[in-house]
Amino acid sequence: MKRLLPFLLLTSACTSLVPSTLLQLSKLSPVTSDPGGFAVLLALPEGLDILPDSAKILLTAERSDTGAASAGTYTLQRLPLAGRPAGLVAAEDAVLTSYRVNPADLDDFRAQQATIRAWEAENDAATSGAFRVTLEGCRIGAGPEETDKGSVYLRIEPDGNFLPLVRNAAIRNLLDAQDIADLAPCP
Repeated sequence: MKRLLPFLLLTSACTSLVPSTLLQLSKLSPVTSDPGGFAVLLALPEGLDILPDSAKILLTAERSDTGAASAGTYTLQRLPLAGRPAGLVAAEDAVLTSYRVNPADLDDFRAQQATIRAWEAENDAATSGAFRVTLEGCRIGAGPEETDKGSVYLRIEPDGNFLPLVRNAAIRNLLDAQDIADLAPCP
């Protein structure tokens, strides 16, 4: 499987993608990186949050020579933040939330990675896949304004810094063109 861009998250926010982070991520493979080190940090405006249990990683792979396929969905667990991470460039009034792969899913995630690595060893050219993060937004009160912006940061090593992936993107782009007015209220 060719190296994939981990956390292919926000295709509609392309104009806000940070090239230096994309370059670093392009050197990684989701089947060799330790999922225990993956973390996502969101800087969202007031009035916007993520629905509980909606944050997930989807890892899929298939072999064109044998027809074998592998698909896994792994829950991202919301974590409390103790302060503002060092080096974070986000609006002071942004609401910060962070996520990591649920520890209960790590063994299954690593087993799927091992399967895909074995396929690559047998026939790399016939192995392809995708790695995505999905999130569902919800509104708090009246919700965010159409002009509000948000950012997405990634951490790819357990003790690494959060790298900016999407910086100051319009919320309508972060929500994959979902109409802000149609956001479900947060529980």
